[in-house]
Amino acid sequence: MSTFPFTQHGINQVLEALYQLPEEILLEEVSMIQHDLIKWLNEHFDLEENQQSYLQRLPNNLVYMVSRQLCIAIYNRLPIILNANSTDQLPHQAYENIRAISVTETTYNPSLGFQSSGSLTLCVNY
Repeated sequence: MSTFPFTQHGINQVLEALYQLPEEILLEEVSMIQHDLIKWLNEHFDLEENQQSYLQRLPNNLVYMVSRQLCIAIYNRLPIILNANSTDQLPHQAYENIRAISVTETTYNPSLGFQSSGSLTLCVNY
């Protein structure tokens, strides 16, 4: 798979490619995300130096939680929205942070089967 910029447009391109994959191959991608999110991001996105540095400083528990939310969104082929800013482009009081806002609904009905809807929004200041 080609790499793309870590922008909303780049994420949309990666998702378009992923969401066309058969379920078994998509599950392999999800497994890679669970195993090593940072490596997966590097394999799919052209990350700038400040983005690379930011990812390396993230605590393991945050990486774990974000990777799980990302896996749920990708497995269910849900939209992922990126709100990202470099802190040098933000007001003086801004600081590095990340928020993952997952809004998903999953239902099962014997006649309709498994259904999932919602989205994942990643808000990142690096």
